[in-house]
Amino acid sequence: MPLVKVAQVLRPHGVRGELRVRPLAADSQALQVGSRVLVRWPDGAEGQRTVTSVRPAAGGLLVRLDATGDRDAAEELRGAELLVDGGALPELPGDVYYAFQLVGCRVVDSGDGRDCGRVQAVLDNSAHDLLQVRWGGREWLLPFVAAYVREVDLGAGVVRVVDVA
Repeated sequence: MPLVKVAQVLRPHGVRGELRVRPLAADSQALQVGSRVLVRWPDGAEGQRTVTSVRPAAGGLLVRLDATGDRDAAEELRGAELLVDGGALPELPGDVYYAFQLVGCRVVDSGDGRDCGRVQAVLDNSAHDLLQVRWGGREWLLPFVAAYVREVDLGAGVVRVVDVA
């Protein structure tokens, strides 16, 4: 399974080494006490850590990692990404997906099977997620809601949508 980015470290919180992090959609479920994460610093350096505490906070989560016992240690993680092994993520209900599962899927018209492109990224929008789709030489955004998305078949790597032409 690929490594999956599950959160972005925003800044330290308090003096005891907590980090304010922005979770990335449903992928934040990977941040549980005892989870192993790969920390990737902005300069590309990497290191393994274990999550020792997690609690909700306005606009994100407050997370503590082992070896982050004070504000100075937490400051060193500012801007870092937290990644996990995709195979270690908890299963989601049938109609909920991790972003990494959708990236690379073909987008096809549910009526005539016409190819509409490939999912390049899943963007977090305040109202709902958006699929960034590349088709030919252009990119377009598709709201990831039932009104547009008819079916997701991860086994076949296909997202079937209403007529989008």
